[in-house]
Amino acid sequence: MTPAELVHECRRRGVELRRHPGGLGIKAFRRLPPELFEQLKRQKEEILTLLDGARAGLPDDQAAWLPTAQQVIGGGFDGGHKSLLESLLIGVRGIKHPLCVEVRARFETMLGKGR
Repeated sequence: MTPAELVHECRRRGVELRRHPGGLGIKAFRRLPPELFEQLKRQKEEILTLLDGARAGLPDDQAAWLPTAQQVIGGGFDGGHKSLLESLLIGVRGIKHPLCVEVRARFETMLGKGR
């Protein structure tokens, strides 16, 4: 699994990952099967980069979109109104970060656009 897929799988299971002062914070840890936890340990640095815009080298205005991108990947906007999806697509359009690239592809598919 890629780091983005791991983040998505954790969200699907109700496990929240976040940047923590000591490294990677995991909320609802007990919902993680051992093999998924091992993958998180192996890809910790890549996951932290996904979760932390500054670490990924994003300016603040772009880094602010990462929590929304995580919600999108977790299905938080599935079934959303077309105008909302269009607005979110515009917001992430110029951000060259793996989560935002995944969000753009997801919205373009949902909206039936091939950009």
